Amino acid sequence: MGHTVNFKTIKPSFKDKRSYINKKENWAIFENTHEAIIDKETWEIANSLLNTVRRPSRDGTVNPHTGKLFCVDCGEKLYNSRGTNQKGTGHYKEDVKYDNYICSTYQKHRNECSAHYIRTKVVRELILESLKDISKYIEDHEEEFKNIVISTRLEEREKSQKEYIKKLKVDKNRLAVIDRLFVKLYEDNASGRINDETFNKIAIQYTEEQNTLKDEIVALEEVMKNVQNASDNTEQFIKSIKNFTDFSILTTSMINQLIDKIVIYQKQKLKRYKFTQRIDIYFNFIGRFEIGKDDEIEEDTYVEEEDKKYIHKNSRFLPITEYLKGQDKEIELDFSKMEELIGRKLCKSARKYPGYWYASDNRPMGNAIYNAGYYIAKVDIKGEKVKLVNYDK
Repeated sequence: MGHTVNFKTIKPSFKDKRSYINKKENWAIFENTHEAIIDKETWEIANSLLNTVRRPSRDGTVNPHTGKLFCVDCGEKLYNSRGTNQKGTGHYKEDVKYDNYICSTYQKHRNECSAHYIRTKVVRELILESLKDISKYIEDHEEEFKNIVISTRLEEREKSQKEYIKKLKVDKNRLAVIDRLFVKLYEDNASGRINDETFNKIAIQYTEEQNTLKDEIVALEEVMKNVQNASDNTEQFIKSIKNFTDFSILTTSMINQLIDKIVIYQKQKLKRYKFTQRIDIYFNFIGRFEIGKDDEIEEDTYVEEEDKKYIHKNSRFLPITEYLKGQDKEIELDFSKMEELIGRKLCKSARKYPGYWYASDNRPMGNAIYNAGYYIAKVDIKGEKVKLVNYDK
């Protein structure tokens, strides 16, 4: 980028001939000291790609969206899952390939977040549609596009500045208080009012808080500097999108050069086979931009399941179906009520795994609930309750 970086390594002593990696905050960076090889934007895009771990599939291909999708609730990246559901497994009558994303927090710890499941095909269609709309809008109303983006960024900048200034003031005031407390603490220790052990214990606590505040202040000042000095990159975005003339197919270059991140919300059920899910697309240089469209998309392209799930004609779970048919649209049942209906204790899986309650080929409990027209809204394992919703009532 044309910068000079000094003090990347250090030697603690002249007696030690080895060099050690210095902390990045201790580097000295002198900008624009020589001709740049690449521009700053290309550098940032390349490094963001290098810092993202991408697991190739068995055929060696990598999903270009990996590292771009984030969960709106926990803020973590979404995992990509690809493979083939083999013929004969479950209800698959032939080999069916799948390619989707799921929240990484949910994948590791099911109780800490929700799935935020979305298919890669849906993401690609939305990105391509958004790029087509923006490209056409720029072609027809370039000046208006610039004005909208610039005014939006100015509003965001002003709001961010107020928040950062308030936080910075609080941190600096607290740091000044700690400095005064240190002086008082030292005087009390020197005069004998507190012993050395108490002094050391309190001093360690103050020092840790002091170091934390200093790091936070440095970070806030850096953000403030970036907010104040950030130039509107609308021209850069227009230049980048004009490099692409064919938007019939979404390419990896389009994703890397034009898309900053995509925020995925949890799916909301509307009817038994119909969902709505909000997706926020943030573009490089300009952030989020939409052309008079609703933030939510309706996804009703999932394969509709059969009206009834298999359950044996003499199954002990049949009374559950009959009981639910006379209930309200929403109902919450205790596990004890379920045991009363089936006439026996629930198995260990019912009290351990939420998946036990969902409909599937080998889950008669879930199938009995499904056949009554109900959908599992929530399974509370600790509270031993299950909440059901019938979207057709």
